Amino acid sequence: MEVASKRMDLWFILLLLVIFVSTRVDSQNDSDSFINIDCGLAANSTTVDEETKLTFVSDDQFIDTGVNYKIAPKYVTNGIYTKYLTVRSFPNGTRNCYTLRSLSAGSKYLVRATFKYGNYDNKNAPPTFDIHLGVNYWDTVVISTSEGLPYTEIIATATSDYLQVCLINTNHGTPFISVLELRPLETTLYEDANSNQSLVTYARLNVGGDYLRYPDDPYDRIWQNYTKGSWTAIATNSSVQRDTDFATPSIVMQTAAITSSTNQSLDLSWKSDNDTTEFLIVFHYSEIQNIPPNTRQFDIFINGQRVQKFSSIVPDKLYPDWASSIRTDNTDYNVSLKATSNSTLPPILNAFELFVITPATGIPTYSGDVTTVNNIKANYHVKKDWSGDPCVPTKLSWTGVTCTSDSSNIPRITTLNLSYSGLTGAIASSFGNLSSLKSLYVP
Repeated sequence: MEVASKRMDLWFILLLLVIFVSTRVDSQNDSDSFINIDCGLAANSTTVDEETKLTFVSDDQFIDTGVNYKIAPKYVTNGIYTKYLTVRSFPNGTRNCYTLRSLSAGSKYLVRATFKYGNYDNKNAPPTFDIHLGVNYWDTVVISTSEGLPYTEIIATATSDYLQVCLINTNHGTPFISVLELRPLETTLYEDANSNQSLVTYARLNVGGDYLRYPDDPYDRIWQNYTKGSWTAIATNSSVQRDTDFATPSIVMQTAAITSSTNQSLDLSWKSDNDTTEFLIVFHYSEIQNIPPNTRQFDIFINGQRVQKFSSIVPDKLYPDWASSIRTDNTDYNVSLKATSNSTLPPILNAFELFVITPATGIPTYSGDVTTVNNIKANYHVKKDWSGDPCVPTKLSWTGVTCTSDSSNIPRITTLNLSYSGLTGAIASSFGNLSSLKSLYVP
């Protein structure tokens, strides 16, 4: 009996260790690998975000261009979060880029940029500009008011150990940024985000529930609360299992909306700027009411076309599922969840995500060339419009740099003109690392 007791004690200790380690790993995955940047904050300073309790750092270690400003006192109102009180503005150069390092090539990340104009420049002229992720277009940022707080978010796969977020001046005002955030995602999530395309968030709705983000969502996705006037919000205190394709938080799936009868559908609609925009539409559903089996059945229609190819949807009790559809060739979208003729209960919707599918087909410059010219820029304090990728996109290539694609279609630097750059001293041996260089012009 004594030996058995000791064995039980040992197993109990081992179980506690496993629980501790697992809990610790989950905690680290929650936020330790987040990048939280308070743009425009004084160098070497930090702030603690009142909303998420995460620590934000100054952006001085991520970018070497731009000017720091504070928003106008008029817009420093009660309840505004500290991270929105400063901005970094970019009055010089067409492209200015943040570099987010220590990432893993092939890994998936959510990147979010937020903009609080707050009339920081005393011009009362909210700008419009583009934002790129690396060499690929991400979104057009339209700042319509001083009071607003627009943000744009992208889910993308890193092709190297860093990502660059670039603000592009399109001659409609000076680009600026308030907050920049990066959140690692499991590579199994959002399979439509891959090396060939990214997903730009258009909407993410917690149907029947509240606004929430981290720590309720360990990936810090922002879920907006949503219930239409004709819908009935329902909820459960029971946990809903985690799905493996989107890892929708249980707290999101524990709320939902239904209609008052089987004759009423759950309807959503939106408009697109043009009919070439490609949307990924994701419906999340789970049964959270105590009902007899198979009494709730429904179909999903997009612009009158049924989404499912085969059987109707019968949500499982406290188990998440989803349906998705990729649609284009329209500017007006109407979604309806309709009860089937066999259903005795109306349709249910727990959450909804909508993304714009954005090509990620731009091929960046050969990494060895990029490292070399960045070292040259740093060592010689080159005063040129050098930010982001040296060669791509072509219209934003660096002044004094000419590139040619090699046999693998990878851009290589073939000409480097540093005339009138104010260089002094001997020519560094690092120039020899530009193995495709054919012409070099120096003072």
